[in-house]
Amino acid sequence: MVLSRLSLLPDEKYCSASEISTQTHIPFESLAKVLQKLSKTPLLSVSKGSKGGYFLYKNELKTFSFLELLKVTEPELGLVRCLRNTKQVCSNEEMCSIKDPIKNLNAKVENFLAKMSLMDLLEINLVQKESHMEGVSL
Repeated sequence: MVLSRLSLLPDEKYCSASEISTQTHIPFESLAKVLQKLSKTPLLSVSKGSKGGYFLYKNELKTFSFLELLKVTEPELGLVRCLRNTKQVCSNEEMCSIKDPIKNLNAKVENFLAKMSLMDLLEINLVQKESHMEGVSL
């Protein structure tokens, strides 16, 4: 939602965290944590001061994958706990009969998400909104 909102701003326009929070209905504290993580990527620029805020480098949306975004916000990815980057060992690992199929499925999901750019994701969202709005008169 954050990137979708920022992508609608005119070029060179910064938006404050409080504005984004109000417009997206995301609690400010949660949003601030996400924005802090995103500001460490090539996606966002941060400017401090009264006219500061966050600016989205829209050209980066074409090359930044959805998987990369997930890894920024959720570093421990995996369909099940034993596939996440944890040091926690599963007590059933030795006798698990679905470990290999789940690993295979997890790899396919990650591959799919790696091929989907954020621009692809935002375009899908835009098309869905447009089709939802068809037939609605204002």
